[in-house]
Amino acid sequence: MADWSRDFEDTAAAARRVGVELTPAGCAKLSAYAARLLAANHLLHLVSKGDEEHLFDRHLMEAISIAPLLESLFRQESVEQPLLADIGSGGGLPGIPLAIALPRIRVVLIERSANKATFLHQVVVELKLTGVDVVCEDARSAPVEGVDAVVSRAVGGPARLWKLARPMLIEGGRMLAMDRRRRTSGPVDKPDDRPQEISLTDYAGGEIESRTWLESGRKMQEHGVLVVRKVRL
Repeated sequence: MADWSRDFEDTAAAARRVGVELTPAGCAKLSAYAARLLAANHLLHLVSKGDEEHLFDRHLMEAISIAPLLESLFRQESVEQPLLADIGSGGGLPGIPLAIALPRIRVVLIERSANKATFLHQVVVELKLTGVDVVCEDARSAPVEGVDAVVSRAVGGPARLWKLARPMLIEGGRMLAMDRRRRTSGPVDKPDDRPQEISLTDYAGGEIESRTWLESGRKMQEHGVLVVRKVRL
């Protein structure tokens, strides 16, 4: 198992580079979460074995890098206590780091695996994440509604995620689909590389707002976030 430990200054500085101000308590919770995730990884396969050494950059910092975008979207809609759903949460990514980075929001972690959901429950209790709930259900039947934003890293493709997210979202709510593909400067090879190339029939009941490009980690690697807004049919 990888040895993961970072002091407050290191973690706070890395978060600040992606536009997030973490408190000392937030840094401590993020470190404790990382330690719990790594300890359980050999049994639950929460991240790939090869990613254990890159947990900080590829998972934690990448997760919280979308916090400023979420805050901006919530401000646009004047939402005081937003509800965020993480579909297919697995080991809690990106939901738990976002709950730590944005303590005012409510988060529901949706995970169909009973073992992984139990792990999530334990982390929520141990870290005293009072605004976080865990739902052990398939996202297609999860009793979750009234959601202001949906995020996911584990669901296969943004069009598939939209089908799961749309019933949960309020009108005007957003889906943020994360992926690690790099921005294309030349010809577009894949339909998701630019928002205008995406088939609108894949997002019935939604409008594509943007493809946002963010950087995170020590090497400030780029990753994309597709934002789709639910509209009235």
